[in-house]
Parts: sequence; C-alpha cells; structure tokens
Amino acid sequence: MIHRHIDDELDLSVPAIEDVILRGSFEDQRRLARRIACDPFGETAQALERILKAIPEELGSYGIVWARFLERTRARDKNKKYKETSKIS
Repeated sequence: MIHRHIDDELDLSVPAIEDVILRGSFEDQRRLARRIACDPFGETAQALERILKAIPEELGSYGIVWARFLERTRARDKNKKYKETSKIS
C-alpha cells in the first residue's frame, strides 16, 4: 500500500503503518507482519508499538490483534535467541 504522503512503497513510517492497519489490504497487512516477524524489536515493530499505545480506541479490534501478534513474535524471538545461546554454552 502506498501511503498518501509517501512515495516509497516499502516505507513503513508511523502514518503508513497506521494506514495499513486501518485501511490496508490483506496483502499489505501480511507484508507488515512479515517485516515485524523478521525483526520484532526493530524500527518497524517499535513504530507499531507506539501506534498501539497512542491510539488504542481508534484501532479497535485491529489493535488487539496487532498487539498480541507483536507480543507473541517478540516472545518467540527471545526463546529462539535463548535456545541459540544454550547450544553455544
């Protein structure tokens, strides 16, 4: 989804992420989810977290779904890193 104020299709700034959550197609949302899953503590995930905290009432059930997705993705990432560290030790 190309955000109305952004020319770069891959840009996932705060306004662009908000647009994807509220008005994006399934493909747009899937692409956002993949990007967050690849780096659950990265810039995009942090921007999503700021949105979820700033306007929870506007997001409604979408906000709940994305918050849980972010929480699960981060927990999975921590477990993965813990297992990798355990193998090295």
